Amino acid sequence: MNQNLQIDTLKNEIRELADSVQSQVPRAVEAAITGNDMAAESVIRQALDWTRHKIKIRETCLEIAPFETLMDDNLHHVSALNTIAHELGQIGVLTKKVAHQTGVIALLGLPATARDISLLAKLAATSCAKAINAALSRNTEEAHAAKEDYATLTMIHHRLAARFDAALGQPGIPLKTLLAGCVVVSSLGQIGIHSNRIADLSIGQRCSGSACLTAA
Repeated sequence: MNQNLQIDTLKNEIRELADSVQSQVPRAVEAAITGNDMAAESVIRQALDWTRHKIKIRETCLEIAPFETLMDDNLHHVSALNTIAHELGQIGVLTKKVAHQTGVIALLGLPATARDISLLAKLAATSCAKAINAALSRNTEEAHAAKEDYATLTMIHHRLAARFDAALGQPGIPLKTLLAGCVVVSSLGQIGIHSNRIADLSIGQRCSGSACLTAA
């Protein structure tokens, strides 16, 4: 098969994985906020498929052709796609971790915290979507938009982390519940980090190379 056609097929596989993972981030948070067991179970079931899909994509990156036969621009691109698959795999792991904290945010009884966590989840998902679009189309404008979402996400994450730190020293909320809430907030922050790395890949590709690395 022609190398460019193989790369296009690989990009479609990454798009499919990304769409599945990012669509479940808000669903995982819904489970954490409302205690929706069906939502949690749905995310957890899909996590195994994400792992398999990620492995398949990374294996395909190695099978496309011996790297020494790839033109330099295709080599950079395949390497970037391999890295994107890894980052998506990590996002999937973190999304599953959030889903495992079913109902913990509701137990906190803090409406403002629940609202901020919902916003954090939305930013995590949209940042991921923009970063993937940027990386697959080599669109640096969208990459910078993803990084702007990440900056907002980071600000909200820090605010939530400080709120949980303060609550840990106060009576009234079980320590186990607070720690589970910390897991949710930390996981969403890390999803933002992985999405930001994908956005950085897009900017790096644009800045490093030749015609294949020019934004479409």
